Amino acid sequence: MARASFGGALLALVALVLAAGMVLGSPPAAGFYPRFNPFFFLCTHHGELEGAGVAEGGGEVLLTLQIAGNPTAYTPGQEYQVTVSTSTYFDGLLVTGLYTSTPVQSAPIPAPAAFGFGVIPEQRQFGTQFVCSVVTSHISHQPLTSLSFVWIAPPPGTGCVNFLATATHRGQIIFKDALAQQLCEQGAPTESPLRPSLVTEIHGNHAVLRDDFDSNLQGELDPSIWSESSNCEVGEQCGVLMHGRAVTFCEPFERES
Repeated sequence: MARASFGGALLALVALVLAAGMVLGSPPAAGFYPRFNPFFFLCTHHGELEGAGVAEGGGEVLLTLQIAGNPTAYTPGQEYQVTVSTSTYFDGLLVTGLYTSTPVQSAPIPAPAAFGFGVIPEQRQFGTQFVCSVVTSHISHQPLTSLSFVWIAPPPGTGCVNFLATATHRGQIIFKDALAQQLCEQGAPTESPLRPSLVTEIHGNHAVLRDDFDSNLQGELDPSIWSESSNCEVGEQCGVLMHGRAVTFCEPFERES
């Protein structure tokens, strides 16, 4: 197996997969989605996950990875329909699966603050080797905002899958190695994947509180629960945090002289 590192190696994998037979051009016909069997290789993670990208015009880029049926765990070998959506156009997309024995909250793989996955620890593991696979790879002359494909779950004993997404548009990287989703094996002796419920982050002159509503599968997010607040202001003054359906609020404060 070849050794690879995140960054340039991921983009190189796009060309490798496409050269192996990826079809360029229009989206797949209705009812047909490309299927990707897991191809495993060794990868080295350096803790360089980036935050949300910036679209043309300076706006934040939203990213969601939705698995049909909203499974809480995957069954080895089963096929799942996956849809990746962004708030801006992309013409190149690479989704890589990074495999760990436990969820990323238990293994120190820091995720970007812009996606609301908590404080990056001061002592990070650099150069840690993992097993990875190409979940999907797509390139097209026609820009898209959504892409669907069929993901074949890996064999038993693989562990947890952390989906890292990289997207480009007209040669510009929109986001790179963004942690979009995580899923653990059904019945495996590992912790269930933890969705961020309430995370406090400290960034210099402000504090950010974030609550997650992905577990609410019965309806849309109800923003009325944040209709009353004290000594805080709902908004994006402290940056954008997102992961599925979420609300953020923060209170900027002055540095003491």
